[in-house]
Amino acid sequence: MLTAGFELACERLRNSSLDGPPIGLNPIAEVRLTDVAIRATELEQGRGHRSPADPPITTGAIYPIWEDQAAYQNELAIHIAHLHAERRAQLEHDMVLAFADNAATLSAATKAAGKVLYRGLVGDPTFPLTISLVAATGDPRIREAMLHNTTENHTIVPVMDMTVKLRGARVVEPFSTESLYRCFRALIDGLLVQRMLDPDYFAALDEKLASGSFGEQGDAQEEAWTLLSRATHALILGFTEPDRG
Repeated sequence: MLTAGFELACERLRNSSLDGPPIGLNPIAEVRLTDVAIRATELEQGRGHRSPADPPITTGAIYPIWEDQAAYQNELAIHIAHLHAERRAQLEHDMVLAFADNAATLSAATKAAGKVLYRGLVGDPTFPLTISLVAATGDPRIREAMLHNTTENHTIVPVMDMTVKLRGARVVEPFSTESLYRCFRALIDGLLVQRMLDPDYFAALDEKLASGSFGEQGDAQEEAWTLLSRATHALILGFTEPDRG
């Protein structure tokens, strides 16, 4: 049932983006239980769990689980927020691997890692859905689900710390490696929101970057620079200083 609601919310968000940025829109406000039942039936048929000859799922199968539409929508919102946190954690894990595999230079590492994370999030509907839910509902449980993925990250912070130390550097006091990580998260979130607000600019920039016909190209074996990797590179340099101790 929650998968059906998630698909309907994604469609609502896509349709709304034709008229303008979806920030502030509550994408689950128009997810009705009757539509959920229809979509759930379609999903079950697509998976081979239900024959077209079988009776369809009705709201009568939903009400024993959720007492009303508001209760369902509340749980759907939390489900989407947790789904985003899980997907983001996996992408950040993949980013760590890309960073480690290209650790010969800081530029190579940030280019490879930025490509993995940013491109994964750009195509992930859970990010704009979660941002829209936070803006539209202010539900503290959604905020907690997003924050959990930040505060419970036990992989990226140590990798960032190791990267800084291998460069013979340290994070400028009074900041810490976690401060650097939170700024990195804010950078990514901000760029994704900007992409939602002005997709044409980013589409043109992506095309220009993909052409590779401008400016400094660097090592031919490295990934090309992107807006995220350039900004991340500058962020790391700005937060660190030579470790003379």
